[in-house]
Amino acid sequence: MVGAWRFWEGTMTGGGTSFHGDSDPYLVPTEHPWRALADRDLTGKRVLTVAGSGDGPVFWNARGVEAVVAVDVSRKACFLTELKRAAYGMLHRQEFACLFFSGLEEVEPADAQIEGSGRDPKACYQKVRSLLTGPARAFFDPLFDGAPEGSTPLTRFLRPTDRIHVALFPPLTSQAAYRAWAAGAARPVSIVCAPVERFLEETAASFHLIYLSNILEYVRRDFLLAEDDGGFRRFLERFWTRVDRALEPAGAVGVYIFQGQDTHAFSHAMEDLAIPLHMGYKAEFIPVTIRPPGLDKAVWRHTLVFLVKPASRKSLGEA
Repeated sequence: MVGAWRFWEGTMTGGGTSFHGDSDPYLVPTEHPWRALADRDLTGKRVLTVAGSGDGPVFWNARGVEAVVAVDVSRKACFLTELKRAAYGMLHRQEFACLFFSGLEEVEPADAQIEGSGRDPKACYQKVRSLLTGPARAFFDPLFDGAPEGSTPLTRFLRPTDRIHVALFPPLTSQAAYRAWAAGAARPVSIVCAPVERFLEETAASFHLIYLSNILEYVRRDFLLAEDDGGFRRFLERFWTRVDRALEPAGAVGVYIFQGQDTHAFSHAMEDLAIPLHMGYKAEFIPVTIRPPGLDKAVWRHTLVFLVKPASRKSLGEA
């Protein structure tokens, strides 16, 4: 079961438009932090993560962390996090693929078994339904009740540019990888529906790792649309102070940037996000290189930025 579930009203920036309480979630992750973290020891760490597609919280637990808190401003992302965790823990790999991907031409199976032919998404949903909270069941029940036979209603959460590359997503590549994620799903996750900055402002908890995904890019876009660059700078100053206060000494902040480190776009992203190097943080850049199957000669170059807090100084705002 879910370890905890809280709801706080709000938008991601307190007034932005990119993400809000009714925003659709991502059905599949658009980033690949697991590729960059394969050799990093996360055992015993307390992790705060963006809920996103719901896969991240399961991944962190599968790496042996002490505790995971998943925060997202979108109710639907929080519900999907519940559903993903329940599915990983209850379903076989083929049933998992059936529940989330049945009827999708975009799926590129790593092997024939993953297609889950002959299985019914509604039946797979019924197997995990009892593990969901009441609000999550109230959201998903009508979707599955009205879905055409043999198709999953979760396809509505795919963006037009989304493509499901099974070979790039660890739990679907092999039975062994899926079992590892399933073990992570068996551990509790606290789910909080709230803007990340509000959670950071009000929480008394501290974390060894705060994974922000790329949410600050969306915050920046909202301020740019409002032609309020000064407002964005003031937001970042408050935001990084809150992050610093919640982060343990020698802890790290993870920011995922969809650009290679050697590009001008990456340099601009670092500058725009005003990442707190002036607070004594050290930046570690981990390249993520992805070659998607089926896209001839295509190479995606991303960067996971780790911002490591000093081990010896006190957090900002402390006496």
